Amino acid sequence: MLYISQAEALVNGTTATLVEKSNYSCEHSYYRMNPDAYPPGYPVLLSPLVALFGVNLYALKWLNAVCYMLTMFLVFLFVRKRLSAIEAVLISILRAAFEVR
Repeated sequence: MLYISQAEALVNGTTATLVEKSNYSCEHSYYRMNPDAYPPGYPVLLSPLVALFGVNLYALKWLNAVCYMLTMFLVFLFVRKRLSAIEAVLISILRAAFEVR
């Protein structure tokens, strides 16, 4: 949720307030679970969607889906340089279907 809060803060121009509140919350928690703020890359990607749609989780999930599809295309291109087109397609499908952790 902090990523989305940071995206909202970027849109509203209240990042300093968000970091201040997050810092207070972390300092007064029994167990510190997250940093005061995450690196800005992902919140910067989310911020145009937050500006257009507000905090709409479906819209934000679309960004993840697009990034995942782009990743699968890059996997295909990487494998295609080394194997045949059919093998590259099969490996890309298998990679997309079976998430590696």
